[in-house]
Amino acid sequence: MSFQASAFAFLFPGNAMTNSILATAYISIFPNLLLYFVPPDINTGSLNTLVSFAVGGLLGDVFLHLLPHAFLGEHTEENAVVVVDNKKNVLIGVGIFVGLFFFFFMDKMMRVVNGGSGHDHGHIHTESTA
Repeated sequence: MSFQASAFAFLFPGNAMTNSILATAYISIFPNLLLYFVPPDINTGSLNTLVSFAVGGLLGDVFLHLLPHAFLGEHTEENAVVVVDNKKNVLIGVGIFVGLFFFFFMDKMMRVVNGGSGHDHGHIHTESTA
């Protein structure tokens, strides 16, 4: 047995569900350890930068990896043919649009319920004597 096969057998000993949970835990260990070193009173600019990297990583995974696989369909190794179902692609596209619209709608509704945009600019209106 090769080193890679024995390492995978050690790291992922269970069925598919158990292995997927373990894979998520393994991937999450390093970022959670990094969070230990982030001070609790971090300034807003640094926090926004960290959140931007997190969102960029997730969106990159979605748009560069998951969506192309979803639209291509099933890939069979023995035939090396990609099976594409146009109705399935339309349903996937509509589902993505509905999901994005739903989150946009929920964001707008939360702003309405909470009474505005959540920040104040402090505008001062004065009359000029020109």
